Amino acid sequence: MSVIRLDGEPFGHQSELTDGALAGGQPAVPQRDIAMPEELDYGQMLERFAHITVGPIIIDTSNMARLLKPVEFAAAYAHCCFTSGKAIIPVTELWSRSKHRMTADRLGFHPSEGKFFTEFGLRHVNLWNPLTWPHADAALAQPFFQHLAYLIPEPGARRDLIDWLAHAIQQPATRPHFHFLLVAPNEGTGRSWVAEVMRALLGDHHAGETDLHRLLDDTFNSVLSRKIVVVVHEVKAPSDERYSHKDRLKSLLTDAWLTVNEKHLPRWTERFCCRFLMFTNRDDAIPLSETDRRIYVVRCVDNPRSENYYRELYAKLGDRTFLAAVWHALQSRDIAQFNPGKRAPLNDMKRQMIAAGRSDEQQTAIDFVQACPHPVIAASDLMHILVPQVDEKERHADRQKRVMAVAGALREVGKQTGPRKVRIGMIVTRVWLLSDTAKWINASAAVLTQAATVVHDECVQERFNAEALIERWTDAL
Repeated sequence: MSVIRLDGEPFGHQSELTDGALAGGQPAVPQRDIAMPEELDYGQMLERFAHITVGPIIIDTSNMARLLKPVEFAAAYAHCCFTSGKAIIPVTELWSRSKHRMTADRLGFHPSEGKFFTEFGLRHVNLWNPLTWPHADAALAQPFFQHLAYLIPEPGARRDLIDWLAHAIQQPATRPHFHFLLVAPNEGTGRSWVAEVMRALLGDHHAGETDLHRLLDDTFNSVLSRKIVVVVHEVKAPSDERYSHKDRLKSLLTDAWLTVNEKHLPRWTERFCCRFLMFTNRDDAIPLSETDRRIYVVRCVDNPRSENYYRELYAKLGDRTFLAAVWHALQSRDIAQFNPGKRAPLNDMKRQMIAAGRSDEQQTAIDFVQACPHPVIAASDLMHILVPQVDEKERHADRQKRVMAVAGALREVGKQTGPRKVRIGMIVTRVWLLSDTAKWINASAAVLTQAATVVHDECVQERFNAEALIERWTDAL
């Protein structure tokens, strides 16, 4: 019989703390049913569980998804006990009092570190699970690359996507500055199969899927925790929501750190390594501008292949040899020329999506300022032209929303208001700087007034009609 010391450490050999030393002397069940509780002895608990100070919470290091409050930990293993004389002591209590248990200050995530790492002076338990696949001939991965060749006919975009996927395998700790959005008017071409392959390679711990627009509304974001790739199967924000979460969307695409908010658990901050692989059938799915550098838009094929082709393709998701071959092909790919800080290109598909995501008023505003040969224009004149009042019944608040939407579109293409106001007739107003901003931003009020008056006179001549002014300036070129 073992004796328990006051510090919680049992005298005797480790073998005394086995599944056979349960309360009442009952022998352990030889083969545990899946519905039966897991039986662990003291040594096994020391090997598996770590105590996190903040919370506090207990983490199972053999399955980083298992985060337990102390009361939940005690309840889950209440049947695991150690007998000392007439005393029956829960093994979880022995573990909690042990000086040999694993401990850390915080949860963390760092694919370049081991199970524990120190950062900012704090010891972290690493939520990263190193990924390994058995060796397989990379030549067996050809169906993966052949499908991408069919899916993305443009060689440059296809190369960039493959490099981006290979970078996720080779350098998971480095988050690229851009994310992919694959666009196809028709469904059924097999774009999502590429995502399923990546999810199979990275596993549920480090790959997942989400509804992007629901995520932007939800305060809980644990779906992003410890993820290397997150798939968004359909990006299709309604027209009245496209701009409502623009700042939060930008944060999701750019932030280097993620504060994880999971139900019933204390928040923690971890390195944000997530790459978004997104799909859509709409060309107005997401609000973009010419200055966007984060979304790499790729046009995919329109016409699906035969039903038999996809039957064979999806069967490969269950072929471990094929998946291992894809892993090794991506792991061994030369990505020396890949730049994770690359700016997503402004290609034809992206231009189409930018235009489709704007209202008619916003697009007219862009066309207007691009055609205008003058460096400044009075804000009152500009909005009189671009956002005319619909009728006398239009509420002031409704027109202001339209004004703000147009102003936002102008700022997206690099236009801005000047710091000084000018007087045009009886109206005192700011000016918009349309070109040579560095020169005009410091100009005096008198100089700005003179320049804005020239434009004002032209606007009066054309009765503040945007199309007439655009035509006038275009013909003058």
